[in-house]
Amino acid sequence: MPAGYDDMAYPVNDALPLDGLECGRQFGRMTDAESRTSAEEYQKKVGLRLRWVRAVAGHSQEKVAGLLGMDQSTWSKWEKGERMPDPYKLLVFCARYRVSMGYIFQGSLVELHPGLRDLLQEAHPELRQATKDTGPDMDTLRDMYRAAIRH
Repeated sequence: MPAGYDDMAYPVNDALPLDGLECGRQFGRMTDAESRTSAEEYQKKVGLRLRWVRAVAGHSQEKVAGLLGMDQSTWSKWEKGERMPDPYKLLVFCARYRVSMGYIFQGSLVELHPGLRDLLQEAHPELRQATKDTGPDMDTLRDMYRAAIRH
């Protein structure tokens, strides 16, 4: 080590931004109320996507919660956007339902099971892309997707 290395003073900034919302507040681009609203809106979108996947799979909140080893009331809070999902349980959910984290957190339809993608687009037209290939009918897609998640 160079001489004097141990004596060097390093600046410590306890207020380093932890996320984009905090960063926006620090640089005056976003008020606390705006960042809270943005975080709440994001959390609600995550919950909505969880609900859509569960509904397409034809499962109740109780069934999903049971598969993940948690209470139905906790799952309900996730779907309503009242709480963010536990990362480990969310990984298990994504693997079980063949859905990507990209869809849950960003709404990306890339890397979804093709049947799930088409079923979500059919149920929620706002997810449809400008061009859509014609393929199997919705009943066939639903059967294919549900068969894929059955163990």
